[in-house]
Amino acid sequence: MKIHLVNDQTRRTEIEALIPAGARKALDLGCGTGLLGKSLLSKGAEEVVGVDIDNSACEEARRNLTKVICGNIEEIELPFEKGSFDCIIFADILEYLKDPFLTLKRMKEYLSDTGVAVASIPNTRYFSVINMLADGYWRYDDSGITDKTPLRFFTRKDMESLFAEAGFEMEGMSETSVHPKYYELNGSLPENICFGRLVLKGLNPEEVKDLFVDKYLIKASKAGSEFKRLKDIVTSSIPPGQERI
Repeated sequence: MKIHLVNDQTRRTEIEALIPAGARKALDLGCGTGLLGKSLLSKGAEEVVGVDIDNSACEEARRNLTKVICGNIEEIELPFEKGSFDCIIFADILEYLKDPFLTLKRMKEYLSDTGVAVASIPNTRYFSVINMLADGYWRYDDSGITDKTPLRFFTRKDMESLFAEAGFEMEGMSETSVHPKYYELNGSLPENICFGRLVLKGLNPEEVKDLFVDKYLIKASKAGSEFKRLKDIVTSSIPPGQERI
């Protein structure tokens, strides 16, 4: 199973943009050759740990990252304490897992209360996929949404549910790119949209745009962490000796 498909090709600037500047320790799952982590280290991160299942990718990543663990993230135990990382990266990996929900839930334990998880996940509700199904077939490709190797497929709603059920709160959700056909609508988004042999009716503007998004970027924190952050800020502002019991 190949689960480092993208990170070994590029440092993933769109993922890097989601990582807080103050994140000092990051865990990159499906790190590939470690180019993303290498960039984070060059910008001030103290530690970037990579995990990948591919031996050759791991060898290369060891030249770029603080530490590399080679193995299947669904099967190995990580040698870290709870709350060890300010950021955990799931860049194009969740769709390759047998149980992405369980992995998200397990990895959440390694995230600090003020940390964030960032992810990228292909959108199966893409118009070309729907059109393909309407034509009665499913074609596998070497990359993209219909890549041969993913085990799971997600729509935007599925992504939101996955993170919520694993104990995360969404801080932001955006798209990596939008197909040019969306912009041909000239800002006038119809309730009914037709492509190929298919007509979809009663769509709201968000649902229309969703049809043309090939992949979503996600930034999430542990559920309840925002309340804890506010509590910590308030507590730190109280003069010593005046804390409430």
